[in-house]
Amino acid sequence: MLQRPSDSLREWMDFYQQMAVADIRSEQVAHKIHLYLKRFKE
Repeated sequence: MLQRPSDSLREWMDFYQQMAVADIRSEQVAHKIHLYLKRFKE
């Protein structure tokens, strides 16, 4: 069973990328999602 991340935005972003993006989406889509999340954080 996966452990739920804390309330940290950074942890949730990492969790989302690991669960919904990594090894599921193409490398280009994964990169675009990463950039979008990075901009959202700023």
